[in-house]
Amino acid sequence: EGSVFIAGAAVQWLRDGLGLIKEEKDTEEAARKIEDTEGVYLVPAFTGLGAPYWDPLARGAILGINRGTRKEQSLFD
Repeated sequence: EGSVFIAGAAVQWLRDGLGLIKEEKDTEEAARKIEDTEGVYLVPAFTGLGAPYWDPLARGAILGINRGTRKEQSLFD
C-alpha cells in the first residue's frame, strides 16, 4: 500500500502508450460498461509509491488478468 502521485500520467499512458483509449473521457465510458473489475488491478506506480511506505523503486503492474479480461476491466480499480 502506498500513495500514487501519477493518476493523470497513467491516463495519458493508457492513451499514448497502450492505445487503450483515444481520449481521457473514454475512461468514464469504459467504467460504465462493467459492473466490477473481476479482480483486475492496475497499479500505476510508474515513479514509485508514496506514504506510508515510501518506495521510489516500486514499479507499476496489471494484476489478475486472464484470457477473459477485457480492456475496460484493466482501466480501473
